[in-house]
Amino acid sequence: MLCASKPKKDKPKRLKPNGILSFSDHHMKENEIESNVTSRRLFRLLRKGKRTYSFLKGE
Repeated sequence: MLCASKPKKDKPKRLKPNGILSFSDHHMKENEIESNVTSRRLFRLLRKGKRTYSFLKGE
């Protein structure tokens, strides 16, 4: 899981073609998370859990 407020220090990794980007961030509001991740159409919302959002690569 990736926390949007803490960038990873290691090398960036590529998401597999059918991979899922999943993260939670307690600093951002629900509408901010969804709009920030989907705004460039690179990802689309797959499901929203209690505290975690899961996105698929956009098509």
